[in-house]
Amino acid sequence: MGVIKKMVTDSNAVAQEKGLDCVLLFTENCKSANKVVGEIVDGLVTKCVAAPKTKTKELSTQIILMCTEIEAHEKVIEGLLGGLAQKNPKIVSACVYNVTEVLKGFGAKVIKISPLLKAVIPLLDHRDKDVREEGKKLIIESYRWIGSLMKSQLTGVKPVQMTEFEAEFEKVEAGGRAAPTRWLRSAGPPKQEKATEGGADEGDGDEEEDSQDSDLDPYEMLDPVEIISKLPKNFFEQVEEKKWQLRKESLDALLPLTQNPKLLPGDYNDLVKVLKKFINKDTNVMLVALATQCLTGLVKGLRGSFKNLANNVFSSLLEKFKEKKLNVVTALRECIDAIYPILGIEAIQEDVLAALKHKTPAVKSETGSFLARCFSQCPALLLTNKKVLKGYISALLETLNESDPGVRESSAEALGALVKFMGEGKVFPLMPDLDNLKQEKIKEKAEKIELSGKKVKSGKPEPKAEPKSGARIVKPEAGKPKPAPSKPSAAPVNKKVVKAGGAKGPGGVKKTGKGPPGPPSAGVASESDISAEEVEARAEELIPADLLSGLGDMNWKNRLAAMETFKSRLSSADNLPGLLAVKLLCRKPGLKDNNFQVLGLRLSALSQVAQKCSWSQQCWDTVFPDIVEKLSDKKNIEACKVTLFDIAESCSFNFVFTGVLEGAFAQKNPVVKAEALNWAGEGIKLFGFGGLQSKAALEAIKKGLGETNPAVRTASIGLIGRGSLMKDFLEDEKPAVLQQIDAECNKYAGESLPIPTRGKVVRSSGEDEGEDEDEVETVVEDLVPRKNISGELNDQLLENIKDKNWKIRKEGLDKLKDIINSAKFITNDLGGLPPVLCSRTIDTNKILATQALDLVGELALAMGPQTRTQIPQLVPAVLAALADSKNTVRAAAIATLNIFIKETSLKDILVNEIISSALIKGNPNTKQELFNWLKESMGEGKGLNKDELVACLPTLYTSIEDRAAEVRKSAQEAVLPFMKHLGYDTMRKEADKLSAVSKNTVMPILEKSRAELPAPTISSKPRPVVTRDDSVETARDKQEEKNSNKPEQKSTKPQMKSRLGLNKPTAPKKGAEEMDSSPLYQANKLKSSRFRDESKLKTLKWNFATPRQEFVDQLKDQITAAGFNKSLFGMMFHADFKQHLKAIEMLSEHCGTDIDGLISNLDLLLKWMTLRFFETNPSVNIKGLEYLCQVFGVLAEYEEGYMLHELEASAFLPYLINKMGDPKDQIRSCCRTILNLTCNLYPASKLFPHLMNGLGTKNAKQRAECLEELGTHIRKQGVSVAGAQPPVALKEIAKQIADRDTGVRNAALNAVTEAYFKEGEKLYKMIGNIPEKDLAMLEERIKRSCKSRPQEPEPIGQPSDPQRKPSKLQIKTGMRPPSAPSAGMGREGESDIKLRLQQARATSAAPGARPVSGVFSLDLEKIEGRSERISDTGPKLVEHNLDDIMNCAPVMLPITRTGMQRMMSPENNLARCNQEAHQAVTAIIAQIFNPDIQVSVNALGEIDELLKHETKAELIEPCIDHLFSTCAMQYRYVVDSKMNDSLSNEKDILRQLQFLTMVLMSVYGLREQVKKASMQVLHDLMHMIISILLEPATGNLPEGGQLVRAMNVLTVKIVDRSDPTCVFVALIKLLHGSVGNAQMSEKYGGLVMKCIWKCIRAIPTWLPTLDVGSLMLTVHEFLKVFPSSYWKTVAEDTPLRTIKTLLHTLAKVLGEDLLTCMGRIQDPNSSELVPFIRKMVSTVGSEGGVGETKNPESARKRIPRFSKSDHEALAEIFKKIGQKELSKVGLQELYNFKQENPQADLEPFLAKSSQYFREYIERGLRSVEQGGGGVPATTAGGRSSVLVDSNTTTGQPTHLVYLERLKRLRAAGGLQTHDQENRETRENMETMETKTGHTTNSSSGYSSGISSAYSRRERFSSTENNYQSESTGARSSEAPNVDEIRKRLAKIKQAAF
Repeated sequence: MGVIKKMVTDSNAVAQEKGLDCVLLFTENCKSANKVVGEIVDGLVTKCVAAPKTKTKELSTQIILMCTEIEAHEKVIEGLLGGLAQKNPKIVSACVYNVTEVLKGFGAKVIKISPLLKAVIPLLDHRDKDVREEGKKLIIESYRWIGSLMKSQLTGVKPVQMTEFEAEFEKVEAGGRAAPTRWLRSAGPPKQEKATEGGADEGDGDEEEDSQDSDLDPYEMLDPVEIISKLPKNFFEQVEEKKWQLRKESLDALLPLTQNPKLLPGDYNDLVKVLKKFINKDTNVMLVALATQCLTGLVKGLRGSFKNLANNVFSSLLEKFKEKKLNVVTALRECIDAIYPILGIEAIQEDVLAALKHKTPAVKSETGSFLARCFSQCPALLLTNKKVLKGYISALLETLNESDPGVRESSAEALGALVKFMGEGKVFPLMPDLDNLKQEKIKEKAEKIELSGKKVKSGKPEPKAEPKSGARIVKPEAGKPKPAPSKPSAAPVNKKVVKAGGAKGPGGVKKTGKGPPGPPSAGVASESDISAEEVEARAEELIPADLLSGLGDMNWKNRLAAMETFKSRLSSADNLPGLLAVKLLCRKPGLKDNNFQVLGLRLSALSQVAQKCSWSQQCWDTVFPDIVEKLSDKKNIEACKVTLFDIAESCSFNFVFTGVLEGAFAQKNPVVKAEALNWAGEGIKLFGFGGLQSKAALEAIKKGLGETNPAVRTASIGLIGRGSLMKDFLEDEKPAVLQQIDAECNKYAGESLPIPTRGKVVRSSGEDEGEDEDEVETVVEDLVPRKNISGELNDQLLENIKDKNWKIRKEGLDKLKDIINSAKFITNDLGGLPPVLCSRTIDTNKILATQALDLVGELALAMGPQTRTQIPQLVPAVLAALADSKNTVRAAAIATLNIFIKETSLKDILVNEIISSALIKGNPNTKQELFNWLKESMGEGKGLNKDELVACLPTLYTSIEDRAAEVRKSAQEAVLPFMKHLGYDTMRKEADKLSAVSKNTVMPILEKSRAELPAPTISSKPRPVVTRDDSVETARDKQEEKNSNKPEQKSTKPQMKSRLGLNKPTAPKKGAEEMDSSPLYQANKLKSSRFRDESKLKTLKWNFATPRQEFVDQLKDQITAAGFNKSLFGMMFHADFKQHLKAIEMLSEHCGTDIDGLISNLDLLLKWMTLRFFETNPSVNIKGLEYLCQVFGVLAEYEEGYMLHELEASAFLPYLINKMGDPKDQIRSCCRTILNLTCNLYPASKLFPHLMNGLGTKNAKQRAECLEELGTHIRKQGVSVAGAQPPVALKEIAKQIADRDTGVRNAALNAVTEAYFKEGEKLYKMIGNIPEKDLAMLEERIKRSCKSRPQEPEPIGQPSDPQRKPSKLQIKTGMRPPSAPSAGMGREGESDIKLRLQQARATSAAPGARPVSGVFSLDLEKIEGRSERISDTGPKLVEHNLDDIMNCAPVMLPITRTGMQRMMSPENNLARCNQEAHQAVTAIIAQIFNPDIQVSVNALGEIDELLKHETKAELIEPCIDHLFSTCAMQYRYVVDSKMNDSLSNEKDILRQLQFLTMVLMSVYGLREQVKKASMQVLHDLMHMIISILLEPATGNLPEGGQLVRAMNVLTVKIVDRSDPTCVFVALIKLLHGSVGNAQMSEKYGGLVMKCIWKCIRAIPTWLPTLDVGSLMLTVHEFLKVFPSSYWKTVAEDTPLRTIKTLLHTLAKVLGEDLLTCMGRIQDPNSSELVPFIRKMVSTVGSEGGVGETKNPESARKRIPRFSKSDHEALAEIFKKIGQKELSKVGLQELYNFKQENPQADLEPFLAKSSQYFREYIERGLRSVEQGGGGVPATTAGGRSSVLVDSNTTTGQPTHLVYLERLKRLRAAGGLQTHDQENRETRENMETMETKTGHTTNSSSGYSSGISSAYSRRERFSSTENNYQSESTGARSSEAPNVDEIRKRLAKIKQAAF
């Protein structure tokens, strides 16, 4: 296979030609050829398609066609389109040519044309002529296959080029249909039908041709367009506006979107409802026509996907045929013709038959014509279903007898089409009673019908085809053709429907002249005006010249006679020119005629004109304002009003209403004003409120109320009564006026809205009137502009609402309420209020919480529909309040949610996973209330987001099994509403994901709810189409015909532009309108789902060499789903790099403002930046990298901490590392900065492999940069940063030493040198064999580096800042891993602690060194059973004078290393050494809390090494709080972040917890130091330990059982060895926090109480050091919050009984003195503590507990007491017994002690001992007694020797002097102070454990670490005991062997030196 590409790309032309022949045969005959098509095509594009030799090019084309034939066409097209990016124009033109050939050969059914057009259109502007020509040929070839539908995809073509294409397209159409010449192998050529022997007629031939063509549907070749998201944001609000101009703007925005030939299926329910409302109820006919056109576009674009919606609108369209306007009727015809193929002939029958019985003749006529067009398409169903056929024929026979000629004609036409389709023999028998005359009429119509469909045989399914232009009438005679029904231009001549705002509106100044028609005015038609000269010239069209002169005669009688004649002529005129008639009637004197009779006739004539003609803007301009003035004429006032009503009915009542009111108040006559107001009130009663411009009415009313004339004021008040909602905006009027208004409104109280009796749309009384009421409320709501209150929401107010003092918070809320109430209607701009107000909904003060919830509801009421934008911020806070335990708070929250539903809808609330998140996080109260609310709300909700509901199902199913009965009940009741919206199948699929037990509980409930589902609504009309098989529908979809109305769509675009009335292009305005002001991005929870999809391979992994389009498209979809700002989105994916710079600038400015949003979308931003890395523009790269520096800096300083996810890192780091090879220094510098910041967010051990991968590139700069970074990480972290196998990485780095690039060589040498300083000579073994030259360079570099290496006193990290918050993850320096030995040379001056750590590590690496203990094998029984804990302080140890040791001359000890030795002197300055040591310890402790587990474990390993040494362990004492705090925080981080993360490694989690526990156990071996720990630190530490013990995931860890046991032991040690007061107070506070806390389990409180009980038992021992006052204060605070009354309301009172037990114990020990410990309580008398203690004291006193102190003598008799020296002596004796070598001595001393103290009770010392140990002591004592029965004289004083004070220095025995000298020597040399014998024993044990594979480095298992900690403390203790016992025994012996001790000392020195 690999040879094939080489044949194609051979450089020798002759060989290449032969190779192409071979490749052609290979692709033609080899079955596996399609596997290498991609390589073949790439080679052809590069070397062959533009070759000089013609044969080579021809062979290339043949190979490409053959590759397409073997069904690899996708790879072929991909490769050819990729060739368009070549710089050589010959290659580009050749690629386009081959694409054209492939399309020509295989056709559009195989080759998708949309991608071709997208790629070729930009080539039309190519600089090369051949490329342009080939591009044109490809477009023309595409047109041959698709046809006119393709024109919608040529929007980017220049007009000049489009003109050329139009001419070519005409030639293509004349050439006939395109047909493929080649076929895919799997399909083969189509089967050719053979003609019958008798030959086939033309009809059969046509049928065959049609059938072949029907397989190729251009609609299927187009890419669907998604338009829902492209609608204006305020679309659904604007369509409800009162102003028709605003409603028209919304439709104008929708119309171009619907004209796309193919639309993406989606949720169009709301959009169709809006359009249906326009068609049914809008009074503006222009808007009706426009809405119908939009609906038609949806029908044609969606086709079969529109089927369900088509049923809802079809009957409304037929009903609307009663409209007379031709433009409306034309649009309706086109719409129902488009719907018919979707529904079919049977599904429309019921609606059609109902329309044929309509009372309006126009509806019947148009329905008949529609049926004729349907029948002409040959519906096959009529051949088989006689029931449907009879139904249509019966209905048409009835309408055939109608009186209206139009109805009869359409019925005959429909029956004629039926006869033409089915034949007379099948149709006429069904019409037996039809007379001959009508039969002839039907036959005549049948001859004229032309069938536009195909005849099909009976039994075949009905074809599904889209009508072209309906039934066509063929007229034999010549005549004027009827206007095509599909053309909307058939409106009256020179008339346009236009908007208001032009030169002349209602109430404006008259406009004269012939100028162009003004812009639209309230939906009134506009036409060209007529001048006075034209009126004179055209007057003869209506009246003769003598009559014209009579109209202006001076004599009123002549005028009267002329008017009577003129009026009669108007009544008899058929085609009346309306404007001309109005102009004639208004000629001088016109409406200013002073004779009331003539004026009355003129007004009556104007009414006739209005009734017969459409009243235009120019007509109104002619009569206005004269007609308004005549309202003051008492004799003609009624005629004037009637004329105005007729005009209103002819055009628009809203238009006339506004004009009359404005014109009246422009007059001075009060009568005109009063009568105008009265006319307006009567008009509202006649025409209703629909479409009324209430703002004009409000202005007129306000002016009228301010008039001095009482009649005007009365009329204004009367008009208010008609619309009582207006009175809310008149509260500023005088009280007397308001009283009159209320009285007027009360007259209409309880009455329904007036039913319109006049106007375009008249609603009958039986129809629902609620919609009118809603419309009125919406209109009135918009009368007053909304107020922006963001300016009043200042910082002071927000601070008051957030204040800690509840009174100040209440003042802030009250002020906010006043602001809302004063504004009434506000905008949705709330500034910074939402987050502040939301925090108050969960206020601890329940009154304030309720008030905050009420304020949220008031805000929603004030914002109205604009609340939608604030839902994501406000609703979550309301839902959070449902968790409150108070019923009042929950009720307020539910009421607020209902307000949101009222102002918006449930659909608007179900966004952004608000509900599902609340259910997941909520407590039982939340779930109960929320499910109940959803159950009520979902019943009325429609079109809910199913994804949101599905997200709620897991919580719903969990709640069904909840422990709380109320939650279970509400969840079970909510199942049915969920199922109504989601369906049973969806809920069952989600239930399948449950466990078997849960599924058994849930499924019966689902089945029960399934039975309760309402039956599906089945219409009464028969619709078998709905249940038809999908395959049939698919077949019908394929047979739909092409859209024939493309020119019409094209013509609407300039028409839309002219309606806008703009002189500039609309594109800039559109861009301005689409500027998105929302946040650039927002916090969401989609990130985890993206990661989940990518890990499950549901989406593409972000891994590519160069970004392909599929990756870009995927990123676009993800960014869109994440809700990015639309303007930002456009800039991010713009073709211009300047837009990218703007996007980066916007992101940089927004970077620090929304960190949560940044984290939620970080993966998307990083992926987008990786795309920018592939751009060549340096500005974009530099700006992008600077932005990334800013991002990583912000994340590094994030208080809560953030770690990069693996998928985020893998999608970004490889491309960043590739960018490190950029030639520009600035870019490389930015990359280095980003990598340094990345170390704070991503473990260096995981970053290391990415850098290693960067070494495989050919770019030398990149390799050098990667090596520099690798060296830096090795220097900071050691070679362990390279992972489990450092030698592999080091070998790869060492290979780079041989690189020819100097920078790479130097970087490689530096990196290996850093590894040498960490590992020493072992490095050479790691890197393996390298060339001698490279080895020499390496040794030279190491040698030079040793000399020049800076002396860093503290390489493990900078001293930590004591003021730094421990919660911030700002550890900037790395730590040297504990496994790395020191290998540096000449590093003098290192601190003592560093030297000891290095020596310990070096020793551990050598054979025979001390290993750690093995697997976590703690002998817990032995630890817990030890009897060493006799006293609080333990036995008195022998103290030595350390000054002699520290001030003596230091002992020089050599430190050996493989291959070399170096001498290092110790520090002379002890003070500086201690300071540096403390700084180092602080830095190590600070690194324990780190999100990188490896760094934390390394730090814990350092601490563990430190605790091994007695002298160094003292350094922990000042840092004990810091150590415990960091351990507690790391515990919390592991539990919160790692345990709950399914992607975390369980072994890492276990390892982290093991090391933390190991170190804490080691620290608690230091009895005195741990007492320094503070109460707060112990509180946090105990809380985390108990939480981990109760965490279910702990037990599921690999060694979880051992971990739990170890943490139990640690808990006991913390209680026993910490400061008694601190641990007691911490435990009581933990108990305090657990009581009544629903988030904590009951087991938590139980464990805390167990610890308290242990402390209570130790009170008698702790009493001398116990601060009883602090303890009493803590108990007082507990009882203050949880008094006795509280415990009566709960079932469990164990915490209270625990506190009582504590007080009882204290009272028993202290007696009445306990009352004196109340000084810290502010008011002891008011506390429950005092009476309770007094009761306890009296009770204990009566029982004798306290009374014991009153009789000390009797107490001494009852209880034998030991002195302190006796206690210590006895403890010393038992220690000796526990040691094998001194057990006999110990038993002898114990026997002597018992003889001297017969009253002594040894039981406390044996309480925790095993039975075996007890028997051993008894046998030993009996043996001593039997051996001599007494004590030898030499040991008679043994007890005094045991109890002697060790501090005495006088008379010290000689051997003790040597022992002290030995101790000083070992301490000065840095060695342990243990004796040699114990050291050898330990080494032997460790050697044995080392063989099992366990080491002491930080990466070893926790088990070994813990065991090692235990063994070290035990060995340390035993060694100390041996030392004391030995010294004591020596002193007690008669003749100590001094010589033997000297020999041992000499032996030790020899071994050391």
